[in-house]
Amino acid sequence: MVDQIYGGVSSTRLAQTIAGGKQLAGFNKHIASTMLLVIDEPTKFSVSLQQEFKNYITGDTQEVKEKFETAVFEANVTNYAFTTNTVPSRLFEADDRRFLVLQHDGTHVQDVPYLSSLRSAMKEGAEDFFLFLKNRKIKTFVLGEAPPQSSLKKYLRMGCLDPVFRYLRHRIETDDVPRRIPERLFCGEFMMWCKEEKITKGVAKDQRDIQKIIKEKLPEITYKQAKYPLGDSSATTTGCVEFPDKEILMNMLMDANLYQTQDEVLEDPMWENPDVEMESEPLEDIIDFEEMEEVAESERKSRGPHADFYDHE
Repeated sequence: MVDQIYGGVSSTRLAQTIAGGKQLAGFNKHIASTMLLVIDEPTKFSVSLQQEFKNYITGDTQEVKEKFETAVFEANVTNYAFTTNTVPSRLFEADDRRFLVLQHDGTHVQDVPYLSSLRSAMKEGAEDFFLFLKNRKIKTFVLGEAPPQSSLKKYLRMGCLDPVFRYLRHRIETDDVPRRIPERLFCGEFMMWCKEEKITKGVAKDQRDIQKIIKEKLPEITYKQAKYPLGDSSATTTGCVEFPDKEILMNMLMDANLYQTQDEVLEDPMWENPDVEMESEPLEDIIDFEEMEEVAESERKSRGPHADFYDHE
């Protein structure tokens, strides 16, 4: 569409497609300042790239790096879109509010006549499609606020939930939340639980990793040097973590969107129609395509050969 409407070398400043996404952490001069960057089949995001990508999405500036040149900071004007069959780990976190996640419902899969007409429309009707996008009324997105969270997004977020928080839920449900426990002991019990549950993906490596994970999401949890066991006159001082009562801990996890499981998300009645579920948005705010068509008609005098196709879609 960009080539059809704008053409020329400058079109790369408007939209580009790259594979994987690791280029974001390397020499990125060739993709910096692009208004729309499509990342096809993103690779697994490391912890450092995940943190860096947060800044790309929300920051006003971005670091631009070029080989043999000193890095500089430029205005961040890039919007990101990902196309993937499988969401890679660490692409977003369990409490993420940056991504809008959409899933194809399977309509027109292997429908050759439809796909042929779509391909023709994309090739020859780019201007009509551009006008279609310009004239759409954006009712759900609010500038500066988080995008709508679909049930599909909630389901995927739970898949990204760190095992540490799944372990805390386990201790809540088994009524085994310790008031105070040495970090090394808590780490050992967590590792043993992961082994029993056959959890290998994303497991923290040591007690420092666990502390970092917990403090980032639950800063109220206390880490300090203290005597253990409690009430034992012969207790020694060691690095401990202290938890509140299980009800308070459960509320803390729920407030941070760290308690719901994937199965519980699937039990949500809105999961039956995830394409229209918008958190905190009434259904009447879904785009009215007939109203959009009337506006489009009033704002343009002539229509291209593929206008009807896009109006229908």
